[in-house]
Amino acid sequence: MTGYEKEKKNGISIIVTGGEEQGSDKASELFYEVTDNKTVVFLSGGKTPANLYSELGKERSLKIGAAAMVDERYGKPMHDNSNELMIERSGLTDYFRTERIPFYRIISEEKTIANAALRYEERVKYLLGYFPKSVAILGIGEDGTLLE
Repeated sequence: MTGYEKEKKNGISIIVTGGEEQGSDKASELFYEVTDNKTVVFLSGGKTPANLYSELGKERSLKIGAAAMVDERYGKPMHDNSNELMIERSGLTDYFRTERIPFYRIISEEKTIANAALRYEERVKYLLGYFPKSVAILGIGEDGTLLE
């Protein structure tokens, strides 16, 4: 892939692309480079990672140990504004089911936000202890703000 700029700032690589499609392509390329079956992947919601999730779902070649949500809007599972619903619609969770890649949700059937938070904290601790590698996909783009 061409058409992007890369710089390093405070030990973090910053890649600037010419738009969403180029950004998604570059993110996919990097994602395959850093993940394997010993990796847990944490997925955020929002507009910016949606194209990447669709691409990964269509390619059906991602090899990871497990995936988990990293953010969600509290409510009933799969509610209209749910980040998990967006990921489900991308086809990525269908791929996880097909390949038997465990997918950990934030919200299940917990009755309170406190119970959901406690259960999710336990899951994250387990996943970070079990898998030697972890990667998070966080969306920051023109619709977001990065504070230093």
